[in-house]
Amino acid sequence: MKQKNDHVHEHERLVGEILQHCLDIDTAALHIYRDFSSLPLVDDVLAFFKQLQHEEATHVSYWRQLLKLSKEGFVMQLFEDPRLTLLELKHVLRTTEKIQTDVKRHRYRTTEEMFYAMLRVEYSFLFPPFVELFRFAEFVPDHMSMEKEYDDHIQHIVNMLKIKSYHNPMLMLSGEYIQRLWKITRESNNKGVFDMLTGVFTRQGFYQHLRPLSFLSMRRELTVAIMMIDVDFFKKINDSLGHPAGDAAIRYVAEYILQNIRKSDILGRFGGDEFIVFFSDVQADALLDMAEKIRAGIAAQKTGFGKLTVSIGIALDVMTDEPEKLVERLLKEADTALYDAKNNGRNCAKLFKRE
Repeated sequence: MKQKNDHVHEHERLVGEILQHCLDIDTAALHIYRDFSSLPLVDDVLAFFKQLQHEEATHVSYWRQLLKLSKEGFVMQLFEDPRLTLLELKHVLRTTEKIQTDVKRHRYRTTEEMFYAMLRVEYSFLFPPFVELFRFAEFVPDHMSMEKEYDDHIQHIVNMLKIKSYHNPMLMLSGEYIQRLWKITRESNNKGVFDMLTGVFTRQGFYQHLRPLSFLSMRRELTVAIMMIDVDFFKKINDSLGHPAGDAAIRYVAEYILQNIRKSDILGRFGGDEFIVFFSDVQADALLDMAEKIRAGIAAQKTGFGKLTVSIGIALDVMTDEPEKLVERLLKEADTALYDAKNNGRNCAKLFKRE
């Protein structure tokens, strides 16, 4: 047990260092754009660097809050090799700090040279761990979509480089390249994490996002729960109406569940017609009310799939030790409760009752 705790503490330390480096890199970028904004530049370029400065301040705020969450026990187990990730981030930080030093020494004198420095900085942020960590924005106040914020950030850069490319066509090509690279990096990181049909997490994505919340729940000894939701007689929909109708039914159920759970809850598609939700800091009464709202709401809707209903199984317990073991137990118990719901006529919700 001690060896396992040592491993957890080492992982927490490495994640904390990774986040600190992300913060330091973005802070260096903020100072670079602040220094450029203090120079006597033409109006549109000055406004552009002030905009980048404002956006980097937002990113710095995000890393600070995520680092704070990490210190409170919100452990992001995203990295296959956190030591390697940390080494790579150290290299990125050295590069960014070197650019910052050169800016302070006024080695970038022309607008084109400043754009060159900016591009070197922005290429650093296309490092995959940045994109992976953006997924946790939903747990940080006022940062509901860091990917969207960074989309806008890249677009501002591309727009300015296009405007200024009449002097140097390479600027436009550089802008298009960095935008394409951002898209490829984002799509690569999202592959396997989000379900293509519904947009909710896959089983892999569900477990990735479950781990940090479960560790935080353990630190605070919160009540956590697993809810398993299965579409009743789904095979009949596919057989009688065809697979497009079955796909539409799955999308509809996923959207309805999302609309009726909290933003902090984690929804995943666990199988063809089965969904799973992880809840942290929840009580049995509220959980049953939520399950009934989902069940009754889906049953009451008029759809093109005939009568669409779901069966729901729920299990909950206080997270006190070894999150992985407790979550696996709750999964089995919720599955047992789901089986009970199906044996009781379907279209109902059952809570697992521990002896």
